[in-house]
This record gives sequence, structure tokens and C-alpha cells, in this order.
Amino acid sequence: MFSPVVAVHCGVGLYDAKSYEASQLLLKHQLLRAQQLLNEADNSALDVCAAVCCGLEDSALTNAGVGSNLTNQGTVELDASLAISEPALTAAVGALPGFRNPIMVAKKIVDLQMRHRKGDLTAPCFLAGSSATEWCLKNGFRPFEGLITEESRQGYFKALEVVERKEAAMMDGELDCVTSKKKLGLGTIGAVVLDAKGLVCSGTSSGGVILKEPGRIGSSAVVGAGCWAEKDQDCRVGVTASGQGEVLMRKLFTSRLSCDILTKQSEWKPLASEFHQSFLKLCPGSGDETVGCVCVRSFQDQETEVCWTTSQFSFVAGAVGCVGYPFVELNCPLSENNISKPSVSCHIFAL
Repeated sequence: MFSPVVAVHCGVGLYDAKSYEASQLLLKHQLLRAQQLLNEADNSALDVCAAVCCGLEDSALTNAGVGSNLTNQGTVELDASLAISEPALTAAVGALPGFRNPIMVAKKIVDLQMRHRKGDLTAPCFLAGSSATEWCLKNGFRPFEGLITEESRQGYFKALEVVERKEAAMMDGELDCVTSKKKLGLGTIGAVVLDAKGLVCSGTSSGGVILKEPGRIGSSAVVGAGCWAEKDQDCRVGVTASGQGEVLMRKLFTSRLSCDILTKQSEWKPLASEFHQSFLKLCPGSGDETVGCVCVRSFQDQETEVCWTTSQFSFVAGAVGCVGYPFVELNCPLSENNISKPSVSCHIFAL
């Protein structure tokens, strides 16, 4: 038996005080909802992970689903992925236009993979672009016209203005003009869920970087970069990450971090130590490259550990265990300049 847990984040990036507080409240609401789902016998880690990610996609506070960043053409294209430990299955959608909850599309793909029988056509693993749209329509998903909010539209025009000012400054030789990261912030969401049977599921969802090229695939659509879940004998590990997608993809960040933690389990140490060493080894050294990460590790008939860290900026995250456990905030507090040094926080949920 394993000690169940749900760990969730709302993204790493630059928050003002108002959005930081609102994100904390959103996170707590979704975690308490996930806690109830986790205690219902019919729900697996996959069901709970998809449900909590779906709840975060429905909030305009996050850069996932409703209110996501716009492309340089003023459109919305969404990425999402899921990974489960047993059977070892993954599913992803990339550059998906016009649908509210890409994480549910990924779940549908996993469900089809689980029902696959010998002689059936191979179930998809990764769908992208216009073909993904056709697949969604054939599989019962309805288009949604409310993805663009007034806030995301305003952010789009502000971002265009910043880029135009930067280009003009560069033409004038003023190379110290920098893009306002407060206006171009991050907000990918993610979750890791472990159920009592030992199934671990990790998921992530994002609208991608603002003003991205249409068709650009980010780390949230690349399993092993944005999320990962794995088991090895009596150990379970799940990781979900947020940050610059190209950095996470080049590093295959979450799969390598999971592998690093699993290979060290024979010499057991508190996860915080192993996690931080592995994170720093993979994390880019440039101050302009941001990564935030949540990790869950559990051994059969032992406690479950949840750790988080960020290379810089603020990170809103939290975790819950079974009903009766308190909600645990794993937040990186806002500092005066919204910068934090790499550090690890850890919470243990006893069996």
C-alpha cells in the first residue's frame, strides 16, 4: 500500500501580489477538490490528475486552457500531456486550437491505449495541429470559442508593444532595452498524483510562450520534458515542471530527473537532498532561463515525500494527502524583486 498524495503547481514566473494571492486560492480549491476525488474508490491517479489539471485550465488565472497566451497571430494553441507509471503509457497533444481542456484530450488518448487489443489499429500517442482537431471532433470533443479573455487579449497587445519598442531601440543602438518579463510572464500548470494502489500519474498543460510562432510545440506537449511518471520495484516517482519550454525539451528535464532519483534509491536519503542535487545538475546556469519543478516519491508501505524547487522567480505549489491531512502550501514567497535563489522545500505524508 502507498500513502496517496496530490501535488499541484500553477506555474513559475513573475507574479504581482494580487495574482499571487489569487493563484494560491485557486490552488487550494483545486487541491481540496482533488483530495475528495482521491478518496473515492472508483478514481485512479489518472482520473484525479486529469480532473485537477482540467480545473486549472478552466481558470483564466493560468496560462492553460481559458485565458492562455496568444500566438503572434492572435490565436490560441494549447499543449498538454500525461504520463502514468503502470502500464507505462504516455499521451500528448500539441498546438491544439479551439478546445477548452487539452488535458482531457490527452486522457482520452490514454484511455484508448488502455483498451487496445491485439489486432486493433495502433492507438495514437501524440496528436498535433489540424489533424488533432479532426480527431477531437470525431471523439466527442466540442469546440470552445471562449479561450481568449479580455486579460489575455490585453496581454497580447502589451507584448506586441514591448517587442516593437525593443526592436526600435535595437535599431537605434540601445541594446540595453529588455523585454518586460512582468508583462510576458509564465504560468504553465501541472500535477502529480499517487493513489493507494501505487499508480502515479503526472500531467501538465500550457498555452505556451506569448507571441509564439503558430505550430510551436512546447514542453507541456513533450512527455519527458514537461512531465514524467515511473516505477521501479517498490518505488514510485512522478515529476511535473514549468518554465522555458525549449530548455526543458533540450534537457528532457522531467524524465532525467526521475531517472536520477530512481537510480539513487538503493542508498536512501531524504528526497530533498537527492532532488536538489539532481535539479541543479540539470538546471541551466543562465539567469534568464527559469525552471520550477514538483516531485513526488514514495516507497511501498512507507511515507510519501513531496518536494518542489525553482531556479528563480516565484512558484505557487501545494499538496494534500488523504482526507484528514491538512492542505500544505509549497509556495516560494514573493520577494521585493520577485527573484528567489534555488532552494528545496519538502513535506512528508506518512502512511
